[in-house]
Amino acid sequence: MSLFLRTLALYSLTAIIALAASSETTSHFQSGIESYQNSEYEIAKTQFTVALELEKTAAAHHNLGLVYFKLNAPAEAVWQLERAQLLEPFNADYRYKLETVRQELGLFAGSAKWYTLASAALSSKTWLILATVSFWLLLAVVILPRLRETKANIGLKALRGISITVFILSIPSLWLHQRLLQSGTIISDE
Repeated sequence: MSLFLRTLALYSLTAIIALAASSETTSHFQSGIESYQNSEYEIAKTQFTVALELEKTAAAHHNLGLVYFKLNAPAEAVWQLERAQLLEPFNADYRYKLETVRQELGLFAGSAKWYTLASAALSSKTWLILATVSFWLLLAVVILPRLRETKANIGLKALRGISITVFILSIPSLWLHQRLLQSGTIISDE
């Protein structure tokens, strides 16, 4: 019974800490929104930066990008809006605002390649989970029948094919996500 109580206490403590951290992030984020609405852009920039240091969210990057745009720092605005779009690739509002800022700067992005859009269908964390699960599943499907010295049936063969396909698709998607995280727009006066 004491193990149960210790485990329950640990979970409760973890939940309390998580709620405290998220409320702190939310308060900085809300302060940033209020400062932005009151046209106090320097204060809003500070609040959104602190919120991003506590927790990286697409909304904080997006709002920080808008603040930079209001402060006539278009390069930083594009950078923050690109970070927001990477975190939430299917958010139409983020995509629209990024394209609008780019057009004002004369940066016209071409249409995205099909494989970039396909890799953006899921987050990097999800692709990593899929790659890991499919790898271990493939390993189990290949090794277990050999250990039991039995022939693989049609279900195991289908499972093997599915896990190979998912693993092969997840590796390039992870690579594309990492490449996109390291890319950005460089704006120079030259």
